[in-house]
Amino acid sequence: MAKIIGGFVIGYLLFMIAMWGYSAQQIKQICGQVTVGMSVTELRQRVVNASVIKGRERKEGQQIALLLHSSYSFGRYTCDIRHDGQRVTQVRYSFLD
Repeated sequence: MAKIIGGFVIGYLLFMIAMWGYSAQQIKQICGQVTVGMSVTELRQRVVNASVIKGRERKEGQQIALLLHSSYSFGRYTCDIRHDGQRVTQVRYSFLD
């Protein structure tokens, strides 16, 4: 019984490590593809195509902030995107370590 539980624990840890790397790579890739002046429609399409990325929008004055992150990397890799509803105005990738 201990071997079965140990196998599940090791399998889970390997899965989390693999997904951490995959989600970090996806966030960095998407953030690198987003450019200032890109349409919000194109931005949303890129985010929808990314499987492990979550997006959270909030309004800040005239700007809308979109924070891309993944629960697999515990929020350490993020892409902060600002737009005015029509076009992207700012993009910033960050790694918190």
